[in-house]
Amino acid sequence: MVDDTADAPESRITQVHRDTVRAWAAGDQLSDAAAQWPEMRNVIKTWIRENVKQFDAHATPVLHRAAPLAPLLREQRDGAARGASWDLLVAEHEIQDQDLHDFFPAHTAPPKDASTWDVVLEGAPLDRACEDVCAMLDELDGPPFTVQRLSELLMEPQAHYHTRSKYLAALSRVLAISPIAEAAPSSVAPDTPVFRMRASSEALPIYSPIPFLVPPMASAGTAGTPSESLGVPPGPIDELDSTEARGVVDQEVHPLSAATHVDIPDKRARTESAT
Repeated sequence: MVDDTADAPESRITQVHRDTVRAWAAGDQLSDAAAQWPEMRNVIKTWIRENVKQFDAHATPVLHRAAPLAPLLREQRDGAARGASWDLLVAEHEIQDQDLHDFFPAHTAPPKDASTWDVVLEGAPLDRACEDVCAMLDELDGPPFTVQRLSELLMEPQAHYHTRSKYLAALSRVLAISPIAEAAPSSVAPDTPVFRMRASSEALPIYSPIPFLVPPMASAGTAGTPSESLGVPPGPIDELDSTEARGVVDQEVHPLSAATHVDIPDKRARTESAT
């Protein structure tokens, strides 16, 4: 829901506001963030605009120390000899052997006709980008779940980002979180049978035996083997497929013998043909 104070004038950042945001960044006073949010929201919008101005509009790319060697590394094969061009770049950029550790340039070179470093934001495009982020703040009735991370970005804007566009993109990701949700009550009351069943199942051991895999025990006072309790004769057995059942296993259990009679129409049994 859009707040009525969206078009309000920019708020002045006081020392009290800075102390509040510093406490949020440290993980303190977060329980009071919801009550302070209506006032702090306009303060944060002013804070964001001031932080963006701290970035250079044409920032110098922060590259890996071994980045000048990327074109040669793409052309070289494994184990290829390094020529004079390699030595010249190493000496010019003061590249050490340890700088090459864990450096893997892209297999495809970047396009030469356009810059791939960053989007230059200044003038009207910068104002529109800031307004987009501030509009996300106006849509929040309460502080986002990431209010602590938002406070860190306000206190140290250039700790991890070196350009305006990347800083604003980080703020957009942080603000794309729904406001703090109230704790929903449990849908299952403690006295209901479902709750008691869940509680009793948690007390059972994790690796309890599966009931249908455990053979039934012999009744008290009756001695019997497991095969007798299951109704299976002792010794190896052979289950025959019945042609009348069209391949379904016959329920009758046949003891395994030297000559097994198979129900095949128009054919004699093996024992008869053998005689």
